[in-house]
Amino acid sequence: MYNISENPQVIYSLDMLSDTLFNLLMNHSIKDITITKLCEEAMLTRKTFYRNCENIYDLIIYKIDKLILEIQNNTDWNSSDEVKLFTNFFDYWYNKRKFLSILNKHNLFYLFITQFNLNIQNSNYPFLEQILNKEENKNDLKLFYNAFLVGGLSHVLEQWTKNNFEIDIKYLVKAMCTLTPQH
Repeated sequence: MYNISENPQVIYSLDMLSDTLFNLLMNHSIKDITITKLCEEAMLTRKTFYRNCENIYDLIIYKIDKLILEIQNNTDWNSSDEVKLFTNFFDYWYNKRKFLSILNKHNLFYLFITQFNLNIQNSNYPFLEQILNKEENKNDLKLFYNAFLVGGLSHVLEQWTKNNFEIDIKYLVKAMCTLTPQH
């Protein structure tokens, strides 16, 4: 697990290490990247690395969590306009396609899916709330509706990445709106 801290020095170190790792992953296999090489490239000490994370995968998780937090903070989750929400989602990740492509190239997309599910699973979506209002067991079903939506989005994003982002965002949004239960 990486060091979860508001300390600017910790954040700086994690940012430097994770950015350096992703730069190295453009040309190297993850198994060929040593902690020593990573720290040298980041111009940080091994002590700094181990003070902030246990292994290289923690840096990948850190970067994923940071990007997910960014999209969560920049999205109006109170909107019931699913077209707007899905468009924002795919636009955001399209702008991060280099990052997603590196995950895909190194067979690390499972880390994204896991973190995406952990970070987004308990979010509230007004358009789902409208659907759930019709259900008798809405409190019990909310977890399942969220799991369906979050799992679907993360796997669609993975397929889109594997497809080199060739499908236009408007078609992905239309597909997601079609697959989402109508109110």
